[in-house]
Amino acid sequence: MVSRYTYEARPWTMNRERRGSEHWTQTRQRTAEWRQTFWALGLQQRHRYERATITVEVRMRAPVADTGACYPAVKAAIDGLVDARVLPGDTGDHLTAITFLAPIKVTKDQVEALTLIVEPDSPAV
Repeated sequence: MVSRYTYEARPWTMNRERRGSEHWTQTRQRTAEWRQTFWALGLQQRHRYERATITVEVRMRAPVADTGACYPAVKAAIDGLVDARVLPGDTGDHLTAITFLAPIKVTKDQVEALTLIVEPDSPAV
């Protein structure tokens, strides 16, 4: 069974974190928001996997980020799924791969979003 978890917001990027233009409390607050959102999404679906792979889909307006640039948002999202016990952890014992698809460019009237597609490597528990 494949699970999809989507948050309709523009994910932040590594470039934003590297710039260091915001106070650490802002970064911490944003990380907590994404982690909590994916925790709630994980609780709603109630799927459990012992081992899985995750595919990342991003929809963004211009400027569109590099393919793997949204890693900080993805890390927070995965931590939220672990908090919700979708996965027992995010080590190699439970998360075997994270694949980033090239971002999809959307127009001004379309929704920006980050979607994690979780596919089991073993049967759901």
